[in-house]
Amino acid sequence: MRCLLKDNLTIEISSINIANILFGLVVVGIEGGYIIMYRFEWKISKGALIANI
Repeated sequence: MRCLLKDNLTIEISSINIANILFGLVVVGIEGGYIIMYRFEWKISKGALIANI
């Protein structure tokens, strides 16, 4: 039973699409950028414009 679970987990991990992982990292990076802009007291409207360019 334990070997079957390990095999299934290995198959599922190997079928992950790299684009989904990269997209998740990009979203986290953009949101982190907004938090950093807020902490350094940027005007959020200008920061959003810069981020979207």
